[in-house]
Amino acid sequence: MKVWMLTGDKLETAESIGYSTKLLTPEMEIIRCSTSEDVSLNFNKQKAIENDQYVIDGRQRSIIIEAKALQSIMEDETYTKKRWFLKIAKTAETVICCRVSPSQKAEVVSLIRSDDPNVVTLAIGDGANDVSMILEADIGIGLFGNEGMRAVDNSDYAIGEFRFLWHLLFKHGRWNYIRTSDMVIYFFYKNIIYTMIQVFFSVNNGFSGQTLYPEWFLTFFNMAFTAFPLLFKAITDLDVYP
Repeated sequence: MKVWMLTGDKLETAESIGYSTKLLTPEMEIIRCSTSEDVSLNFNKQKAIENDQYVIDGRQRSIIIEAKALQSIMEDETYTKKRWFLKIAKTAETVICCRVSPSQKAEVVSLIRSDDPNVVTLAIGDGANDVSMILEADIGIGLFGNEGMRAVDNSDYAIGEFRFLWHLLFKHGRWNYIRTSDMVIYFFYKNIIYTMIQVFFSVNNGFSGQTLYPEWFLTFFNMAFTAFPLLFKAITDLDVYP
């Protein structure tokens, strides 16, 4: 899981926030890009990636990039800068984009999604300037705050505080993923068993159209008989306890 911070604050403020939230650490090598010249200097072929690794003395690295430098990457018609930026950004522990506009936030999310269709992007914000980013991401999360309800109204999930994001991703999200997987397998299994018995019965009765099951059983099979076991499992099966 990679964390990218997209903010409209200036570079110094964004870097301070990065250190206070532990996204940045003193041990990291920080690549700062404020202009298009910085982009050419840091993301050129002399700092090529060997075996998809961009190593600086074996240290972890983070990227802090301002709006002007980001704009030069996005406007690159040959896609060269985008390709090198994405390759290096994927090996970075943290990427911070500062001084960016709402449209640039959405462009960054779109760039990540278009580069690798297997990547699932999640965007979280609390203001109207985050709406475009939230809508562009695979999963959008709005935060109730002092900047209005625009982010919440356009999100897939709404939470009251940032700390609830941990519960949403690693507890409720995990439970939902496991339960959905079990449900799909369960329904395939019970329907195969249910129909195969009728198929073998049809062979024995010469395909006359007669059913092995009574009408009331056909009515309650999916509605009650096989629904309650799955409902009970969904409520009680917790592989990770809160």
